[in-house]
Amino acid sequence: MKKTLDHLRERIRARFDAIHPGIRAKLVALFILIKILPLILLAWLAWSQASNLGQHFLSRANDLSARANKAVAEVGEMAVADSVRALDTRARDDIERMTTDTAQRVASFLYARDDDIRLAASLAPDKEIYRRFIEARKGKLVDHGEWELAPDGKSWQAARMHKVEDSINFSLKSSTKELHYRPQERFGKEELRPLYLEISFVDLDGRESIKVTSSPRLSPELKDISQPRNTYVRAENYFAALKKLKPGEIYVSDVIGAYVGSRVVGHYTPESAKKAGIPYEPQNAAYAGKENPVGQRFKGLIRWATPVVRSGRIIGYVTLALDHDHVMEFTDHQVPTEERYSDIPDAAAGNYAFIWDHQGRSIAHPRHYFIPGFDPQTGEPVPAWLEDRIYADWQKSGKPYREFMSAVPTFREQGLDKKPATEQSRKGQLGLDCRYLNFAPQCIGWFDVTQNGGSGSFLILWSGLWKLTTAAAIPYHTGQYGQTPRGFGIVTIGANVDEFHRPATVTKEKIDDLIRVTESDMQSQASETLEAVRTNLKNTALSLGGSTLLMALAVILIAFWMASYLTRRITYLVNGIARFRSGDRDFRFNQPVRDEMGELASSFDQLASHVTEQMEKLEDEITERQHTENELRQVRDHLEDLVQKRTDALLSTNTQLQVEIADRRQAEQQARHLAEHDPLTGLPNRERFRQNLISAIEQSTHTNRMVAVLFFDLDNFKQVNDTLGHTVGDELLCAVAHCISGCIRSNDTVARLGGDEFAVIANQIESPRNAERIALSILESLSQPINVGGNYLHVGTSIGISLLSEDADAEQLIQQADLAMYQAKSQGGNRYHFYADDMHRLIMRRTLLEYELRNALAQEQFCLHYQPRHDLRNARLAGVEALLRWQHPERGLLSPGEFLDVAELSGILSSIDSWVLRTACRQGALWEQQGFDFDRIAINVSTLDLLGTEFVPTVLKALEEAGLSPGRLEIEITERALIRQYDVVVENLRELRHHGIHIAIDDFGMEHSSLQRLIECPINVLKIDRFFVSRIGQVKSEAVIAAVVAMAHSMRLELVAEGVETEEQQQFLETLGCHVIQGYLYAKPMPPEQLVG
Repeated sequence: MKKTLDHLRERIRARFDAIHPGIRAKLVALFILIKILPLILLAWLAWSQASNLGQHFLSRANDLSARANKAVAEVGEMAVADSVRALDTRARDDIERMTTDTAQRVASFLYARDDDIRLAASLAPDKEIYRRFIEARKGKLVDHGEWELAPDGKSWQAARMHKVEDSINFSLKSSTKELHYRPQERFGKEELRPLYLEISFVDLDGRESIKVTSSPRLSPELKDISQPRNTYVRAENYFAALKKLKPGEIYVSDVIGAYVGSRVVGHYTPESAKKAGIPYEPQNAAYAGKENPVGQRFKGLIRWATPVVRSGRIIGYVTLALDHDHVMEFTDHQVPTEERYSDIPDAAAGNYAFIWDHQGRSIAHPRHYFIPGFDPQTGEPVPAWLEDRIYADWQKSGKPYREFMSAVPTFREQGLDKKPATEQSRKGQLGLDCRYLNFAPQCIGWFDVTQNGGSGSFLILWSGLWKLTTAAAIPYHTGQYGQTPRGFGIVTIGANVDEFHRPATVTKEKIDDLIRVTESDMQSQASETLEAVRTNLKNTALSLGGSTLLMALAVILIAFWMASYLTRRITYLVNGIARFRSGDRDFRFNQPVRDEMGELASSFDQLASHVTEQMEKLEDEITERQHTENELRQVRDHLEDLVQKRTDALLSTNTQLQVEIADRRQAEQQARHLAEHDPLTGLPNRERFRQNLISAIEQSTHTNRMVAVLFFDLDNFKQVNDTLGHTVGDELLCAVAHCISGCIRSNDTVARLGGDEFAVIANQIESPRNAERIALSILESLSQPINVGGNYLHVGTSIGISLLSEDADAEQLIQQADLAMYQAKSQGGNRYHFYADDMHRLIMRRTLLEYELRNALAQEQFCLHYQPRHDLRNARLAGVEALLRWQHPERGLLSPGEFLDVAELSGILSSIDSWVLRTACRQGALWEQQGFDFDRIAINVSTLDLLGTEFVPTVLKALEEAGLSPGRLEIEITERALIRQYDVVVENLRELRHHGIHIAIDDFGMEHSSLQRLIECPINVLKIDRFFVSRIGQVKSEAVIAAVVAMAHSMRLELVAEGVETEEQQQFLETLGCHVIQGYLYAKPMPPEQLVG
């Protein structure tokens, strides 16, 4: 113990001797080093960690925002791009169909004019008859009413607006959604105007001997039309063509009319007139639809003519002048947009239809100054709008326009780099002729697309915009229009591409707006978060700095106090130790502290207390540090709460974006489904079927398995549409689609290609037998009655099957299956047939025969031969049967058995039957006028005719037009006609009997004999078929004939035996009481003049 005290005393003394006056400063420095530096280090560490946490949070938030915006933008772009493609394809198909339908309707209208000119040629040349003829033929034209200049003077508007009721009361609330309603289409005033401006009879010298007009545009004065100056606008030169016509041939002219020009292109307003340097006189310029609705209209005509034949020689010519307005009516109101129709055309919008003739001249256009015409003073054509080079060459030549243009090449290097002649624009000579419109390259495009009589479309850059333009040949081939497959000309429709995908563009704009708003909100939230972090860091820094400063000040004060205190204690201790060393060994430090020794004793006595005191101070320091750590922990927790809130907000926004992306993808899938599926049945359409077939072919190359295509349509579908309506037809198609879907395997494809055509892809089959099983299943399913709206319909089908070969592609497989289907039909139908290589030649022969049949009908190559019936009782004529013959230009006279099957399959049998009916009625009326007693004329009618709702009116009209009494006509039907829709057939026959027309059942006993139907049907003539007559001498055949004769007598029916060729047959029939016979024994079928002779 003593050694310890000595050691402590020596150390204290050494320290005390070393300190002297600087001990306070050193103690203060020591406290600062121990207390203040850790505080500063701790404050810096807290500030650094908080700052790093804020920066990391902001960086992650910005990165998440950027990724979300990029994902939304990419999905939006992809959805919009796919939607644009789908909408463009759908719009293109719709406009191509509109173009083709319009071309077909124009052709049908023109062919109807052929019928009119033939009928006019059969009429007696009489002014009153001609007047009744043209008064009975009228067509509807739309008058858009009065228009006036808009108040702003920059456009035109209707003087009176039509009020359109644009809402309906829809009572069906449940089980339905997505109602779509379109208000009734409103047009201007519809008026009936005569189709023909004039009908005239021209003698063989070119002089009009009869003329009836319906318009002041044509003079009623009789003129010599062999001189063009006496024709319409001095421009017609048709008499030279009339003289070349043979009996039955038809002449059809070009569009003839006076040219109406305009020196203003576009809206005719005071401003545009001033810019053109002309007075504002819109009524004196050409009509241009909405651009100038008060202008002068192009007034043209198209003339039909044909020889009038009497007793085999031409006695003159009859002509009909068609009002050209009826042709323009087909395109004036077509709009290839959602508007669909318009009572007034609008060329400025770029969405309109127009027509070119077969040579490329505009004949129907919203801007009438674009229609070429003639100078009514000279009869010469007004120059068309030419390329500037051609116009300059013409001016230099000094030749007349017609002579110069005859040597100019057509369609010469057409392109957008060519320029129109500005001099013609100033003169108002703007007639369009595609052959010389070299600055409009779409012209050669239209002609190329229609060169083979087809149709199509393409995009062209015009006036700075990409525009879709379609073209379809008008399949009218009479007269001069039969020289090319293009026929009468071309229907074209132009449309702005941007109009098609406007919904997708609007969607794109909405997505872009959403991205901008979201990005702005996220940036705003990030800025607010950054500001909050910065504020918190600033407050934390201030708090840490302030607390550190206060603690440092406290430490310094304590250091000064303790330095003074220790100095005094050391002095007291040194003095106490000095007294102890002086020999006072018993000295104890248990006395009060009054002097230096007491202070030393107190130091010894309070050694343990001093240690305890130091420990308490250390605990106080620990408490202070824990308090500081708690404050830092609260700051950290506050920062984490802020980070969590911002993170939750970002997650919510991201979830919302994910939902919107899913919605966009669903919309994209729906758009793709609509573009690739039939909207009626839900089956894949033709395009989807073709894609699946290509995939199946590619897959078969890897699996070495076969692919088959089954192609079929529905028998008698047209009959269902005609008799029960298109609604029932649509329901039938849906029911058939359901039936077919149940006949195929899961990996097969069934599609509706259009109309009533269906096709199946038999995928991955091992042998042709698999395709046969599918075909048999379909035949079996469709042979059952189908209930459609309470109607049990019997539909059959014929199926063509093609198998994949090494060199075949998808299109060839479809074509081969189509050919095989027609082969199955030709064999009686309700069967399947595989494609064979020689089938193409058979189908081509059938197609050629179909074409020749249509030609024969148009060129009147058909004729009727008449076979008389002989009454054995009085040896008189008991009627004649009209039998069709075809005077083929190469194969000679053909009987119906050589062509009627093709006529029925191709759909022209009804037209042939109609011709037979009219011709037979006219022949009967002629015989009556000649005093020839033929009793009655019998004609055969087809089953389809009997089922038609217009059959009875057609028969009565033919009798009325010919002037033949109904009792002179006998309609022959077969037993097959009584199978389908029996009630409809019986009702038609009863109405015919009511008018006195005779009804005969032909080939009785040969097909589906039913005594019940024989009783119920209003039949008064029964014909014994040649099958039984030719077998007279055989017991069974004679027994059948005897039974039929007895039954007919009991039912009081007239009897006629067909095919009587021998005396023995005649005697047997006469013995039984059958007295009217028909056959080669008495006469073969013969021309009418031979029969009268």
